[in-house]
Amino acid sequence: MTINLTPSITNPGPQTACDSYTLPTITGSNLVNPKYYDDSQANGGQEIVAPITATTTVWIYDETGTAPNCFDEESFTVTINLTPSITNPARRRRATVTLPTITGSNLVNEVLRRQPGERRPGNSWPHHGHDDGVDIRRDRHRAELL
Repeated sequence: MTINLTPSITNPGPQTACDSYTLPTITGSNLVNPKYYDDSQANGGQEIVAPITATTTVWIYDETGTAPNCFDEESFTVTINLTPSITNPARRRRATVTLPTITGSNLVNEVLRRQPGERRPGNSWPHHGHDDGVDIRRDRHRAELL
């Protein structure tokens, strides 16, 4: 009589990363040859061999390959957040500045800001005593720090 130990995969749970996610080594007990897949093996999932670059469900499958075939299958979600890329406007040297529209890709909450303690020649951005950041989207007279 042969007793086959069923693989038991440790599910890593939901994962979140910026831009890409490299799948870690699969852990568990009684593992034979576990691999990552893009779908359940019941649906014919294909092995994942590269980092994840878009939000997806990842499946982990392992089997004994014996008769009877003992197996385990787990799934988890990988969420990919794309890093924003802001187009830097040209520097301007005037007493009055018209603030440009913020452009770029993957922008979520575009806000113009300047660095704490930054001073402009001729005090073109009055600081009103603030040195820690002020939102300049709503008050064109307070083009200060955020």
